[in-house]
Amino acid sequence: MVLTRHKILHTYVNGNYFVRIYDDGTKVRMGDGDFEPLFPESIDVKITSRCDGGCPMCHENSTPDGRHGDLSLPFFDTLAAGTELAIGGGNPLEHPDLVPFLRRMKAQGVVCNITVRQTHLFANKDFVQSLIDDKLVWGVGISFVEASDELLDFVRRNKNCVIHLIAGVHGVDVLEQLADKDLKILWLGYKRFGRGEKYYSADVQRKIDELKAVFYDNVDRFAVVSLDNAATELFAVKENISRADFARYYMGDEGTFTMYVDTVDRQFAVNSVTPVKQRQPLHDNIRTMFGAVRGGKIK
Repeated sequence: MVLTRHKILHTYVNGNYFVRIYDDGTKVRMGDGDFEPLFPESIDVKITSRCDGGCPMCHENSTPDGRHGDLSLPFFDTLAAGTELAIGGGNPLEHPDLVPFLRRMKAQGVVCNITVRQTHLFANKDFVQSLIDDKLVWGVGISFVEASDELLDFVRRNKNCVIHLIAGVHGVDVLEQLADKDLKILWLGYKRFGRGEKYYSADVQRKIDELKAVFYDNVDRFAVVSLDNAATELFAVKENISRADFARYYMGDEGTFTMYVDTVDRQFAVNSVTPVKQRQPLHDNIRTMFGAVRGGKIK
């Protein structure tokens, strides 16, 4: 049982179980036996490959002259209420159809979250704040660049902001800069994909090794510490917490309850680092695509 004072956003049936989502981002699954979803609970959606950030580790290979994806694709109309979209790019704030798309998804009951680079956030701070205030987005992931009072003020004012850190790009020095400030952190495993393959180095590995040595000693210094699947493996979470806690907090392997959609190249896959040759063309119905992911036809 999960006890929380937070507001319930959605409760829905997915296959043989129930899902409940709260406004702080907490998700609870309820049912007997193994959960067998008919559609993805969460979809990582790339809506553009355009970005002027020039991040040398960008696994999406985003560029200033990148292309925008089509946000009127038919499969969006088949998303069930309560489905979570993790919207990213590229710089999703550059997409000209972003606001109409978010309004349509809100009317459909889809829960939208967005990830933006810290520099892009503060170049468009009023705009992002309006998306939050109008409840067009529920969560904002901030790809960390540097610690600043502006960052801390924005995050504290908006309770569902999460600072994204990449193990190996960010190291123990960044951990110390952000610790003991009541922040929510998401650690991402390093992706040797796209530009991330060329950027990987002995220095990246050194930062990863240093983080691994101190990770568990520093968890309590943050309000919330979350990890993607790559970071869960990197920090050996399954081996370092009790079996009961792992079963309680682990949300499943990629492709079990989640999937990835690239609206720019109109492809879907298990995740954003699935090799291009293993991706498939988009279908008009999300259940058909998710069935292919769950059925093991792509990896």
